[in-house]
Amino acid sequence: HLALLLGVASTPAAAKFPSMPKELLGVWFPDNAEGRNSCAAYTAAFQTGGLEAARDHLVGAEVISRRVVHSYAEYGEGNFYTVQRVAKSGKNQWTVAARLTFDTPVADDNETRKSSLILTLNGKSLSISESSDKDGPFVTNGLAKCTPKLPRGY
Repeated sequence: HLALLLGVASTPAAAKFPSMPKELLGVWFPDNAEGRNSCAAYTAAFQTGGLEAARDHLVGAEVISRRVVHSYAEYGEGNFYTVQRVAKSGKNQWTVAARLTFDTPVADDNETRKSSLILTLNGKSLSISESSDKDGPFVTNGLAKCTPKLPRGY
């Protein structure tokens, strides 16, 4: 079930699920010196030591797969936004209805929140605006794509 949730299943049933646009898929870091250093460290660790070695360098990244937006925190925890619906809402802008869970992609209904994301791609810079049914809006501006390749499991 986890593979299907993360969008890696290859069954015909997987085609029924909404999917993030191809141009948004990948690993994104803040577009600043620290983010560029984290991206370089992530790609170097991935090339030399594989995924396990690279995971520590994902902290602070936004990992966007077909079915999940993961705001990566320590030990692979963080916010998991499971995509429920995707709609184009403007030029290079998408509105995403999602279920938000904390520190795990799967949780009981009591541990989830409804969340809305607006993702805007301005040239090569991505911003994400988020609001949930329990919290006000939160905006992450100026993300740069580190790599379109997703870590295994996404």
